[in-house]
Amino acid sequence: RRRRASASRVPRAARGAMGELEGESVQLEVLPKPPSAGGKIEAIAAVEGKEATFVAFVSGIGLRYLDLDAEGAGRWSTAGGFAGAISGQLGVFHHSGGGGPAAFVSFVEAPARSWVCLRVPQVGEAMSVDQAALVERTALGAAVAAACRAAPADGEAALLLAGGGVRFLDLSTGKVVGKGPKLEGKAASSGSSSMAIAGLGPRRVAVVWEAEYFVLELEAETQKVLLRSQGSLGLGGLGSLGSLMGVSSMGSREDRVLLCWGGASEASAQSFATVLLEGATASASLLPSTAAPSAAWLCVSGYLAECVPVEGRSDLTVALRDARFGMQVASAEIPLALGKKAAGGLLFTASRGTALIVGSKGSEAAALRWRLPRFSLQLLIGAGEKEALAQGPAQLSALRAMAAGKRPGDDPAVEEMLSGKRRKTTDEALASEVRRRCWPPSPELVDIIVRGQCWAAARELLGLPELGEDLAVRLLAGDAGQEASLLAHVVRRASTPGLLQAALENHLPPVLLPALLEVLIEWMEAYREFTPEALQKAAPGLPTQAEIVRFLAAMADGCLPSLLRLEGDLLERVSEALLLANRERARGERMHSMLRAALKIKEGSTFLREAWEAPAVEALLLDF
Repeated sequence: RRRRASASRVPRAARGAMGELEGESVQLEVLPKPPSAGGKIEAIAAVEGKEATFVAFVSGIGLRYLDLDAEGAGRWSTAGGFAGAISGQLGVFHHSGGGGPAAFVSFVEAPARSWVCLRVPQVGEAMSVDQAALVERTALGAAVAAACRAAPADGEAALLLAGGGVRFLDLSTGKVVGKGPKLEGKAASSGSSSMAIAGLGPRRVAVVWEAEYFVLELEAETQKVLLRSQGSLGLGGLGSLGSLMGVSSMGSREDRVLLCWGGASEASAQSFATVLLEGATASASLLPSTAAPSAAWLCVSGYLAECVPVEGRSDLTVALRDARFGMQVASAEIPLALGKKAAGGLLFTASRGTALIVGSKGSEAAALRWRLPRFSLQLLIGAGEKEALAQGPAQLSALRAMAAGKRPGDDPAVEEMLSGKRRKTTDEALASEVRRRCWPPSPELVDIIVRGQCWAAARELLGLPELGEDLAVRLLAGDAGQEASLLAHVVRRASTPGLLQAALENHLPPVLLPALLEVLIEWMEAYREFTPEALQKAAPGLPTQAEIVRFLAAMADGCLPSLLRLEGDLLERVSEALLLANRERARGERMHSMLRAALKIKEGSTFLREAWEAPAVEALLLDF
């Protein structure tokens, strides 16, 4: 039976994401166990262009498709037989071949010195138990150390050979289409075999060899493999880690990868680090370590998925962490029989929104459906906002319940807290909690502040940089009588011009425009009569002249129809204030440039002498 990740197995922040942020959260769902493949699964991969569909190499049978439908029930079908052996640790690669009736499956034979390309029916076509058609068998001349696909839709696979050679092979012909330069460096000279390869994008791969990296690209026109960049990894104190186990792209536009090193022993957990492959030295950032070793891991959509055996049970925990910062966002337990060496031998792959895990015995598999939105760190913080809201002091519990939608606005307890008798106490407590970020900025919080006239809390909220322009203007509109002097706080805030313009257009009542313009004109006139230092000393927190002009520009763009209905005298005063400010600015710039030029002139200097002498040559540009 299908099981969702239970609350006891999911971190509190992730539970909040699943319950409170429906539609935007990380979700894990355990699907029904797929049927047996009929033999040991040596390798498995996602089918190109299909969702929840996989191709596997099964011992004694050959290539088989596994199709998981919308309900999660699996169905196996044989695509073609193969009598040879496969290097399963290097994986298999499926290529749709342009969408015709035939597809292609390629892999490295055992021993790992030759590449095989087979032609099989597409998923949905008539299946066959006959031997798959051999398209090409390519001898490589050296053992294959690692293999990858540069991008999911690429028609080539990249092979890393022992000794540092790189080959690109066509997935539909099985032939070599690009031969890269032999990689050289300290690791090559020492004969180290600790190397890995990962795709960075279309026809672009990264090779990590001990503490060195290489970025290579296959040119489409010339079919040459070029070394784009290389450098060393700034491991710092990470140099004492175990041997390199793998590297995976993090799916970003930049060349950022996730590295994995094995533990000092089988009982030790692996170490993961992120690194941006650029410059002579690329600094690595170590992710927080876990207590138990992972039996398999996968990096997908910016997340690190780890399969951790549950001690003393035949269950497996799949934990999702943000691959950039290492923060766990969700987890789920799935039943899967493991062999004695549970710390290795698992096969782990993903097809878009579905993951498939094959046990170390190779005959049993488990499926998992997940939803992985971007920006998991922000998602994790956002998921904990309402939890943090609920953990504040009990003094404001009625207001918290109202903000969470659990109490109506006319509840007696809410009305009592916002009444005139308790307004000051409520305002002070609310301002303290907003300052400590116990209340996330939200429309519900703004409504509470405006309704109760909690102006101290409003000023604290306007001081938070994460407050949006729309909520800031809504607070300003709530202070219709300008009792709290919120205008100065709103004008001083750093804001995006377009967002501020839209907020003024949508949330500022036209009836408030005359009073606001009067205050802004008064501030502009004060800057003409006094120096900025004197004004800041007399009125700390007064916006600068540049901030006032920027706010007036946003008002002109966002509230133009309402401004045109105002009295002409008021608009003339605004125009005059801006014109005078512009003149003062231009006058100050001219005086500054003249003063700088004058200070450069010294009596008896060559510059002064040349200024009084007639030039030897004059050039004039005449327009006819």
